[in-house]
Amino acid sequence: MSGVAPLVLSRQLSGRTGAASLPSDFERLISRLTTGLIFVDSVGGCVAINSRAEKLLAENLGMWLTHGRLRARKPESERLDKALLAALATIEPTDAFMLIRDAKRRPTILLAINSFNGMIADQPVAAMIVLRAVSPPVSNPEQKIAQLFELSSAEASLLWALFDVGDLADACRTLGKAIATGRSQLRSILAKTQCQRQSQLFQLIAAATSIISYD
Repeated sequence: MSGVAPLVLSRQLSGRTGAASLPSDFERLISRLTTGLIFVDSVGGCVAINSRAEKLLAENLGMWLTHGRLRARKPESERLDKALLAALATIEPTDAFMLIRDAKRRPTILLAINSFNGMIADQPVAAMIVLRAVSPPVSNPEQKIAQLFELSSAEASLLWALFDVGDLADACRTLGKAIATGRSQLRSILAKTQCQRQSQLFQLIAAATSIISYD
């Protein structure tokens, strides 16, 4: 996210969430952002949130704040907790990507968790969570992504399963396919998208999903 100027953390969260207020110049810097940002401390508590993230969390898209903690519907909630713990447990730069779905299981939010060592309003921050809306939510986004990158239907299904579970073995288990088949399809996906690794692939698809206009 370096070099992104319009990223604003707008205001202090209510006392219920325990969020810290932000310096006014920092607030102005990120208040225009169309990407949602949430900053959390070393135990996962919310330190600050920008206005876009607040709006996304208020739209019943499958994710919300409860007592200053980010929550999601099952099964995304378990993976969210694991990804956040992984980011908080290391001082090395880490990235985790996942897909949040609404009650109808439509993709609604693309989420990235980045380790972040810094301070906001004198409170330590250990991770930054970036939220991008899938708008409008659709029941079958695989088709547009498949067309954009010339993926087969099986490759597109594997790609979105990876977003759902984050692990190739779990994605193959979910789809009922052999791990060897999954590895072969993942190699093909990486080649077609010109990505070198899975984290780069997630970044590319997150960006593509943000700009695609679904019919």
